[in-house]
Amino acid sequence: MANNYKSLEQVAEALAKGDLVNSNLIVGIDFSISNTWTGENSFNGKSLHQIGGDANNPYEQVLLLIRRTLDPYMKNKLVHCFGFGDASTNDQDVFSFREDMLPCNGLLEGLAQYRDIAPKLKLAGPTSYAAIIEMAMAIVGRSGGKHHVLLIISDSELTRDSGIASDKLSWYEKETVSAIAKAREYPLSVILVGVGDRSPSTTFSCPLCAFDNFKFVNFTEIMSEDVHFSRKEIEFALAAFMEISKTRNTHKRKLSLSSWQKVGLGRFPLPPPVHGSTSPAMHNESGRCFDSLEHESPINMISGYQGVIQIGNFPVPSSYEALYKKIWEKQGHIATRNVIKTSTRTLATLVAELLKSVAAMETVKRDKLSASLLDKWDRQIEDAEALQFNVQWLRWHFEKVKRGWEADSRLMKSQLTREKEKAVALEKRSAARVKRDALKAQLLEVEKEVEQATSEIKQHDRAISTCVMSREQCASFLQKSFLEDAL
Repeated sequence: MANNYKSLEQVAEALAKGDLVNSNLIVGIDFSISNTWTGENSFNGKSLHQIGGDANNPYEQVLLLIRRTLDPYMKNKLVHCFGFGDASTNDQDVFSFREDMLPCNGLLEGLAQYRDIAPKLKLAGPTSYAAIIEMAMAIVGRSGGKHHVLLIISDSELTRDSGIASDKLSWYEKETVSAIAKAREYPLSVILVGVGDRSPSTTFSCPLCAFDNFKFVNFTEIMSEDVHFSRKEIEFALAAFMEISKTRNTHKRKLSLSSWQKVGLGRFPLPPPVHGSTSPAMHNESGRCFDSLEHESPINMISGYQGVIQIGNFPVPSSYEALYKKIWEKQGHIATRNVIKTSTRTLATLVAELLKSVAAMETVKRDKLSASLLDKWDRQIEDAEALQFNVQWLRWHFEKVKRGWEADSRLMKSQLTREKEKAVALEKRSAARVKRDALKAQLLEVEKEVEQATSEIKQHDRAISTCVMSREQCASFLQKSFLEDAL
């Protein structure tokens, strides 16, 4: 596995240069009953499908990582999203996240639909991946043989009855292995992402890992590594997708379009088990009232929030009533039905998440702003823009805040640089003063030595002068005495 990537965005750019961007994505989420207890260690004892709270659940984390990795570059933004293993599907069927059975408009809508559906499902089982793999094969067939990537997110090993010998496969394992073997004839890559305490292990995966169209990634294991979170993101993306582009066409059958379409007639999803039927309607752009969908029941709960209030006929969390009313009165509704046409509940969930960030923008202190927080807000606004929401005003305000923060950051960086340079200069001055004081002390000693030597010189000069005078007197005496004696 390559280690030269510094961010998830770099991995995404590398993947974008391969064939993966031409593929289509299918997501299958496991709603078996084991999700209620397999978060004992890895998710603080909570159900792996718990929505709301301080942290995203493992399924949300995987979807968000996949979205950041693939969404910016995938040419086809439509994503088929399915659930399986609940009381309505067991091991026999899958249900669509949308009532119209159409794919979601990107993983952002898929995530919103998941957050809306998950709290209301009755988790069941048993666990088998045969139905979701067969559903993916049918989609490939109906697409005319276009390459697809099936991403299965699951917490559990395939169901095994207690009486089955360890060297034998259970019915559910046989069905899954058979489906994987059949899928080799299709341009279909299958990635199984394991979450929870006992995410599908290599022991379970052995019968499937023999197939080159199947890949297992242990999300729990990667996220538990003792490295920085950004490194975990990189490792997961590389483990899940880096090899897909190399094998995407290996098993593509050479069939005509009509033959592929016949292949795709075998399986269709069930509708979501928690919603009534709806029909499309458009948002009244000219007014302040958001048009309801025909036959759509009133929305009195938004996943992760307590209490709902209607503002201009649009459901908003009660905690954001004042904020949304201020936005609505000045800018109109945030949501539109330009992209997501069939579910007010999904729109309400998306708007609630956006309001959470808008509220944070209003209250955040300057010293709490960071590049990562601004990047998070930027991505949320980009998502809203992709859904053609009414957020031009928010983009303008965000860019103003961002430019101000960037200017302040540059000044802060310059200030910090100057302060560091000043600290170095202060240290130099302190060292110089110490050196100067030491030199002063040495100078005093030298001056004392000079004074002492000068004093000694003067003493010697006086002594020498005395000697000279005495010698002169002596010479004069000797000369006089000599002449006197001689004459």
